[in-house]
Amino acid sequence: MGTFDSFSWLSSGPADGGESSVAANHLRRGDELLAAGSAEAARDAYTAAVNLRPDDPGYRCKLGGCLLGLDRNADAEAQAAAALAVAPEFAAAHQLLARICSATGRAAEAMQHSARAMALAPQDPDVAVTRAWILHEAGQTAAAWELLRPHIESGVQLAQLAYLFTRVARGVDREREAVAYALQVMESPRVGPAARAPIHLAVAGLLDSLGEYDRAFEQARLGKDAVRPAYEPRQLTQWVDVQVAYFTPAKLHDLPRASIRTRRPVFVVGMPRSGTTLVEQILASHAMVYGAGELPAIANLATYAQGRLGGAAAGVGAYPASLDSAGIRHANDMAQSYLADLSKLDATADRVVDKMPHNFLYVGLITMLFPDAYVIHCRRDPLDTCLSCYMTFFAKGQSYAHDLSDLGAFYLDYRRMMRHWTGTLNIPTIDVHYEDLVTDTAAQTRRLLELLDLPWDANCLRFHETRRRVITASVDQVRRPIYASSVNRSRHYARHLSALRRVLAEGHVGESFAAGRVA
Repeated sequence: MGTFDSFSWLSSGPADGGESSVAANHLRRGDELLAAGSAEAARDAYTAAVNLRPDDPGYRCKLGGCLLGLDRNADAEAQAAAALAVAPEFAAAHQLLARICSATGRAAEAMQHSARAMALAPQDPDVAVTRAWILHEAGQTAAAWELLRPHIESGVQLAQLAYLFTRVARGVDREREAVAYALQVMESPRVGPAARAPIHLAVAGLLDSLGEYDRAFEQARLGKDAVRPAYEPRQLTQWVDVQVAYFTPAKLHDLPRASIRTRRPVFVVGMPRSGTTLVEQILASHAMVYGAGELPAIANLATYAQGRLGGAAAGVGAYPASLDSAGIRHANDMAQSYLADLSKLDATADRVVDKMPHNFLYVGLITMLFPDAYVIHCRRDPLDTCLSCYMTFFAKGQSYAHDLSDLGAFYLDYRRMMRHWTGTLNIPTIDVHYEDLVTDTAAQTRRLLELLDLPWDANCLRFHETRRRVITASVDQVRRPIYASSVNRSRHYARHLSALRRVLAEGHVGESFAAGRVA
């Protein structure tokens, strides 16, 4: 979920003025489309430009940056390699490779390529921003600021520079400066809606920390409205209906279980912004645990089950009904595929944490593939959870988070799904309440380690000192010692939350949470 990839269209400028006018027109069209949020169409325009000018490394990097934003990492890397084959000292190609390596978890390579890009183009603000972002991801916020400072102080105004300034500002005590700079940059007509969205949300976070709650909410609203993907709440409701009907106790008893018995995977599930990253960071600070971040592998396996189980003769079937065709061999193959993905990330840790929150939708499949695995369910006050989702920029995958009513509906379906799993599953699980975690971290950490059958490790309480790559929206929070200021955060925004309260009230959720922890 690399937010920085949202700015890939701003990096890697075009080649010099000798290109053909037709190719240049395709390139400009790609820039316009990407700025407007039409990444697929932009890719086609960039591809047309590259086909006309295949030996131009700048064109290759434009296409590669767009492909990276579309999660086509291998294709993006192929474009960077092609650019370097033509021009080994082309700074933008090293910059692109740094972003690709960062997005794919190759932190050391990201550092190397970003350093090389800086050596080749030390005055380029785009290159400096890429290097600073990678340093910030690694927890080196002060070093990141020192790279950004000269460009900001010299009056350079770039969207990606404004965004990263807002992200590092709290760590260097420059919140108000960052707000002023970001608002000024966003006045430029050259900054399109796709670039404004994350900046508005980042400014909202700074204003929240400064206690300017009405201004913060307005910036969040502007950010959510800048790019509004289509979302139909009833589709999730219907899908949860299907899963509840399918995964009955009898069905779970009859489904095959993988014979590969392992306790290595740890699945942290729940609503986004419910403490999943904090739980992962605490666990990943243990000497025997590796934090893998948000892995798409389980959702991909559900897609595999939908498209492949039953064979060509039987045709494809919708998940989860397609699991009726699964045998132990299929379960083993899928489990082994997932474990192989974990081994590529870390081959030695006793436990590997997959903190994809939306895996709450696939706990039935998880039980089938990993009957001995652990599931940690993160829970938080519904109003605080939904408000935090609304005030957070998600690079992709949370289209429900652009509207408070949609967020409320999503929360109700999440709650219904988790209640179903609680009543039907028989695997090691634990509920962790965010409010308990931040008020009594030591006790909750002991609960987690006991569940995972791990010895006590005091490093878990110093999680903010753990230097590891964190790319979720919560990266800034887990770099700080524990704090409780986000508990009951919604009280500051009460006048803005009437639509959310109405939806939650329909599901009898909301005010009762604090007293009874009903979620």
